[in-house]
Amino acid sequence: MIHSRAFFICIVVALFSANSWAQKAEMERLSGFAQHQKNLKQFDLARSKGERAHLEEEEQWENQKDRAREEYKQTKKSIRMSEDGPEAQADAVAKRKRLEDYENSREEYVAEKSKQKILDRQAAHLPSEATELGLDELRPRYDYRKRAMYGAQSKFGRPSSSPSSGSSSGGGFGSGGSSFPPPPTFDDFGGPDGYVPAPNMSDDFGDVPPPPPPPPPGFGDDFGGGFQGGSDFPPPPPPPPPFGDDGEF
Repeated sequence: MIHSRAFFICIVVALFSANSWAQKAEMERLSGFAQHQKNLKQFDLARSKGERAHLEEEEQWENQKDRAREEYKQTKKSIRMSEDGPEAQADAVAKRKRLEDYENSREEYVAEKSKQKILDRQAAHLPSEATELGLDELRPRYDYRKRAMYGAQSKFGRPSSSPSSGSSSGGGFGSGGSSFPPPPTFDDFGGPDGYVPAPNMSDDFGDVPPPPPPPPPGFGDDFGGGFQGGSDFPPPPPPPPPFGDDGEF
């Protein structure tokens, strides 16, 4: 019985504490929302005040611009610019000042360059400009083998013949000065000269019929001579006349 009462008391205390914690959280949420709404109202109020000030500033600027426009329209007709006017004279003075400044800076630069002593590299035992740029180095700018093919002295000690020597000495296959090797001999075929001619062809074709004879000379498509201008064949006869009086057979 005692245990059941203690358990019931614990449950009641837990429920009460949970309820109080929920109420506290809800109060904090509502108070924070109220503060947020208050901040928004203050921000809107400040923004409205700034908007009114901005609109007033724009209105003043528009009024000032209108007054300046009207003043310019009134003074435009009375003031006429010329080459001898105050504006032109002020511009000429500014141009002369710029030219004087440029000339002074140029003279200072020339005087400074003339004071500089020219460096003597040879006296100071320094490398020359050609050595610095690599112009005094003998660099291979070509292929030595290709130059030797066209008659130049070979760098590797192997002389080579020019390709044009053989063509200049021998003009064809039968020339004696040609550099081509001699044709091979036919010693494998036997015979006194080392060459055996091809055998003669027989006229007996066996089961294969012989080829047709060639056409006679002067044969053409129009029986009038063809390519040679003459023919042994007579022209074809004319068609026979029709039988009967009405032209029917």
